[in-house]
Amino acid sequence: MNKQEFLDALQGGLSGLLKEDLQRILDFYSEIIDDCVEDGLSQEEAVATLGSVDEILASLQTESPHHTASQPQTQTITGPSAVTQVRQPFSSMSITASDCTIRLFPATDGVCRVSYRHPSQVGLSISVDQDTLTIRQQDKRSWLERLRGSWGGGEIELYLPGTLYQNLSIHTANGSVEIPNAFTFYHTRLHVVSGSVHCSCGVKKRLELKAVSGKLWVEGQNSPDLQLWVKTISGCITLRDILCDSLTVISTSGATDVTALVATSSLCVTSVSGKVLLTDCDAGSLELKTISGKVSACLRTPKVFSTHTVSGRVSVPSCPSGAPCSITTTSGSITCPIQ
Repeated sequence: MNKQEFLDALQGGLSGLLKEDLQRILDFYSEIIDDCVEDGLSQEEAVATLGSVDEILASLQTESPHHTASQPQTQTITGPSAVTQVRQPFSSMSITASDCTIRLFPATDGVCRVSYRHPSQVGLSISVDQDTLTIRQQDKRSWLERLRGSWGGGEIELYLPGTLYQNLSIHTANGSVEIPNAFTFYHTRLHVVSGSVHCSCGVKKRLELKAVSGKLWVEGQNSPDLQLWVKTISGCITLRDILCDSLTVISTSGATDVTALVATSSLCVTSVSGKVLLTDCDAGSLELKTISGKVSACLRTPKVFSTHTVSGRVSVPSCPSGAPCSITTTSGSITCPIQ
């Protein structure tokens, strides 16, 4: 099923929605497919990562809040400290902040709560619409006002009563993101500028992490359908104890450290000057590229190596059979022992 066929089927199953509500849902899934295609998947592969149309329709129609003409209720809280409850049901979350660290916690009493702390009187809007909990920091200060006042130091803590959710999207500029292993999502997108990301939650279909200078840490993934995509400029990337379908890493100068990861389909790491270290890893196919970064890969099974370097040292075993492993550097050395 290609993109248009998927959207047509989804639209047919949501014929009872208001026009603007239907368009928001179609735009949301269209954007996910476009992002996947941009990352190298075909339209058919991108659609497959979303699950079946029936599953999506069942999720969207749970509680059916979007089948009425009522507008979503929005509440606003402000710093320096505030806590509010969220009574409406939801299966997805979207959180956007300019200068807050964002953390998720299990709600031991079964009640969803949002805790907000900020040194300035900057508001936080909270609403549930289209089965999605939306949290937005309403920072209307100019850059000059931010420099004169307090910049950074805010915190958003979300306490969730459930353990399995559909989608999680978090964007924050000056702040970190922490997601514990108490939760599982089908699709997760975590974007930061200067903060770090620590992701231990389970993700079934697609996990996307993007940062400029923050550290990215992912651990404990166990889904053979998972597509893991990580991109950073100067931040370090650490991946631990992961089973996935594919891994794509794009880095400029940050180091990439991967341990105990198995990608049933493909593993691709592209770096300019960052070191690439793989320990106890394996994949259906591997492609590692750097310019000046060192490549060291300790793999679980034999590989048919294809290496190229201009001035770096190369040390790889000669294997008559195995999955393909292509390694390219300009001046970095290449070392690849087999366990």
